[in-house]
Order: sequence, then structure tokens, then C-alpha cells
Amino acid sequence: MSAPARQSTTPRPRPRRIPWLLATLATLAALLLLAGPPPAAAAPSAQEPTTTLTVDDGFTLTRSPDGTAATLTWTPAANAEIQWVATIQRLDPDESDDSSGQATNQSTLQYPGMGLPADASSLEITGLHPARAYAYAVATYAPNSSGDKVWSWATYFPDAPASCYHAGAVPDPADNSGLLADCRTLLGLRDALQGNSSRPLNWSVRIPIADWDGISAPGTPPRVVALFIDDGDLSGVLPPALSQLDALTNLHLPDNILSGDLPPELGSLANLRYLNLHKNDLEGAIPPELGNLSNLQHLVLSNNHIGEGGAVIPPELGRLSRLQVLDLSDNEISGEIPPELANLASLERLDLGDNLLHGPIPPQLGSLTTLTNLFLTDNHLDGAIPAELGNLTALRGLEMANNRLEGSIPPQLGSLSQLVMLNLIDNRLTGSIPPQLGSLSSLTFLWLQDNRLSGSLPPELGSLSRVVALFISGNNLTGEIPPELGQLPVLSIRIADNRFTGCLPPNWQRIRPDLTDAHSTGLPYCQSEPTPGPPPNPAPQPTPTPSVPAAP
Repeated sequence: MSAPARQSTTPRPRPRRIPWLLATLATLAALLLLAGPPPAAAAPSAQEPTTTLTVDDGFTLTRSPDGTAATLTWTPAANAEIQWVATIQRLDPDESDDSSGQATNQSTLQYPGMGLPADASSLEITGLHPARAYAYAVATYAPNSSGDKVWSWATYFPDAPASCYHAGAVPDPADNSGLLADCRTLLGLRDALQGNSSRPLNWSVRIPIADWDGISAPGTPPRVVALFIDDGDLSGVLPPALSQLDALTNLHLPDNILSGDLPPELGSLANLRYLNLHKNDLEGAIPPELGNLSNLQHLVLSNNHIGEGGAVIPPELGRLSRLQVLDLSDNEISGEIPPELANLASLERLDLGDNLLHGPIPPQLGSLTTLTNLFLTDNHLDGAIPAELGNLTALRGLEMANNRLEGSIPPQLGSLSQLVMLNLIDNRLTGSIPPQLGSLSSLTFLWLQDNRLSGSLPPELGSLSRVVALFISGNNLTGEIPPELGQLPVLSIRIADNRFTGCLPPNWQRIRPDLTDAHSTGLPYCQSEPTPGPPPNPAPQPTPTPSVPAAP
């Protein structure tokens, strides 16, 4: 049984009162008033307590280690004169109150009371079921400020799933069965999820579920649709019971310390649209069952340890027809890129960078016409760059740096009119730079350094009117630098470790020294910018004036 917790002293909406407790306490009060001081209570249990509930006015209730008994202790103030009684009631997940005020599934009910002097006293409550949750009610009969004897009472519920019905977390629980089930699910997995967090979740039966940390429960009837805990210091695991939140659309738990495997049961969350577990300590495989999430739009599992032991990208992910973002970057996923990912007709961002992927880039990816970003950096991919990538006309970012790609740069990439960034750094690319790249009118960053490119620089690159970074160092490029490149608005340039001849464009002298390596080429700057095109026409010669003959 979960540890019962003290009723919060922070003002909250009043919990739902239980008629059977009121009726029982009223009866006990009448009995005590008629009978006088009650007999002394039984001796406390000799078992060492493990679960303690501290109650107002000096009461402490402790559950025994085997869960079958509880000890209620009261330490009164000096010279106090007080009478008190206690009741205990089992909470059943399907329990409800009828019009007579009698609760169903009623368990052991004891109501010994004591008239106490100044020294401490205690009460033993027995006959409890070790696997059940119980609510405890305490009534006191004591003088008020005017000296009159009055009864006061309070009920204390353990933070257990069974308490969701009674304690006020769920409004109108009889009419909100779905939210009631969500409350019980969340309380049941709370401790496993938060682990040893330094910022424990406030999920409690005494707090309305709409006020729980990270919980969103809108709608009529209300349901838990989002679990949003960002940078919450959660250090537990992902409990499979999360799959019982069948109305969940957003599971957002990035920047925590969650560990363990991804539960395959998450694949049953039919309404889930966003699954973000970025930057945790998750490991193991990506469950193929995630391919069943037909409404999923974002799947972000980046910056974990997923893939340890040789796990691969399951081809079942290719069934996620509504997926817009697939980010598996910065993990330890191995194997090849499954061509089934080409079936993700709505995909806009595909990030598989910083993994252990090998093999070729599937040419089928060229059918993802809605793709705006394709990031495959820092893997072990080999083979040629597929010419089919030139069909990705919506692409804005293409990064394939730090792989083992071979062959030439496809001239078809010159068709990517929306491309802003082309990053092919540190591969094994050969051949010349295609002049078609000069048609990339939106290109801002062109990074081709540390390959095996050869030939001369195409003058067409001078048409890249928006490029601010040009990195072509570490290749086998030769010839003179075309004067057209001197008109580029570059702020950073890397051209060293090639075999250029001639001179450098004068405009490159304005680039900050720490953002260029042009000086390390050993080439001088040209004295004046050569003007491309034919030479100017020669100046016309003056027409000679005919001489006038002398007079005879």
C-alpha cells in the first residue's frame, strides 16, 4: 500500500464528504456524550511501523509492516482534557455511496475512544487487508475558546489510486469515469516515473487533477490529454502503464533523467500525436509497435542511448503516414536506413545524425516531396549521393557531413531552389564541383571542405548572391579563382589546402582575419578586380583634314 500523506494545509477546493463517515462520527459523538469517558484502548502493536500519517492536533497514524494493522497515537498538550474517536474504512476502486449513507464493501470499523489526561495514548486498529487502501477519520471532542465542549472531525486519505474517487482529485467522479481512470493510472505510476527526483511531482488525491504538475485535462467530459514535464528532473523509468491513458495526445518529457527501455505498450496510444523524449538516458531498441501510432505527427527520441547493442530503425515506422518530424539523432542506432521511411508522405524533418548508421542512402528518400530538412551527419554512410535527392524541391537544409560518401556531387542538386544549407564536409567525394550549384538562389552556406574534389572552381558560383559562408578547403582544386567569386557577400571563407594559382579577389580582404584562411594559400591579392566579359572597343581615330592647295 502506498504511504498515506498528511492532508495539505494549503487551501484547496473542499473534498467530497463521505456520508458514512459523517453518520458514523455523529453516532460516536452521541454515544460518548451519553456514556461518559470511554474505556482505555488496546495496547499498541509491537511491530515496527513503516508508514506514518501525521494528523493535526497531535495525532499520528502508523501502518504496520505487513499492512494488517495500524496504530493511532495522540500526544496531547499539557493538562489537556479531550475525548477522541477513530474510524477506518477500506477504499475500493468501484466503491460508491448510496442515499442511506452506507458505503459498499465496508471493512473493519472500530470506534474506541478515550478520555485522556496529559500523557500520551494510542489505539491499535486491526483486521486490515495488506493490499487495500484505507481512509482514516478522526473526531475530537474538546473545549473551544469559550470553554464549551464541541466535536470536530477530519478525514485523511492515503495517496493511493483507490482514493481518487473520494478525496477530491476528480470532480464528480461518478460522472467522470474516464478522468477517474486517468487519476488512478497516474497515481499508480507516479513513483516509478519520478524516481528520486529532487522536485517530486505534486500528484496527490487531495489536489484537483487539473492542478497536477504537467497535466492537461480539458474537455467535456474532461480527460488527461497531455503529460508535459520539461526539464523536470524525472529520474525514474517510463512505466508501461502510460499506455492506459487512452486519451493522451501529447507525451512530452524532454530534458529529464529517465532511463530504461521504451515500453512497447506505448504503441497502443491510438490518439497520440506528439511523443518527445529528447535528452534523457533511455536505452534499448525502438519498439516496432510505435509504427501503430497512426495519428503521430512528431516522434523525437534524440540525445539518448537508444540503439545500444545493435538496435536498428524499425521499418514499421514507415507506416506513420501523418508523421511530420522524425528525430532519432544523437543515439547509438546502427544498421541501414530503411527504405520504408520513403512512405512517410507528410514528413518535413528527418534527422538521423550522430548515430552508427551504415550502408547507402536510399534513393527512395527522393520521393519525400514535403521534406524541408534532411540531416544524416556523423554516421558511417557510404556509396554515392542519390541523384533522386534533387527531387526534394522543398528542401532547405541538406547535411550529410562526416560520413564515407563517394562519387561525385550530383548536378541534380542544383534544382533545389529553396536550399539554404548544403553541408557535405568530410566525405570521400571526387570529381568537380557541378556548375549547376550556381543556380541555388537561396543558398547561404556551402560547405564542401575535406573531400577529394578536383578541377577548377566554376564561375557560376558567383551567382550565389546570398551565400555568406564558402568552405572548400582540403580538396584537390586547381586553377585560378574566378573573379566572379569576388562579388560574393561572403563573411567567412575557407579555401586553403588546394592548388590554386593566380591571385585572390581584392574584396576578400574585407573579411575578418579569424573568419578566413585565404592568407595561408600564399597567393597575393589581385591589384584590381578583373572585369568579366569581352574587352572594351578601341577609341576611334580622328579623320585627317584635307590640305588646301596653295594659290597659284
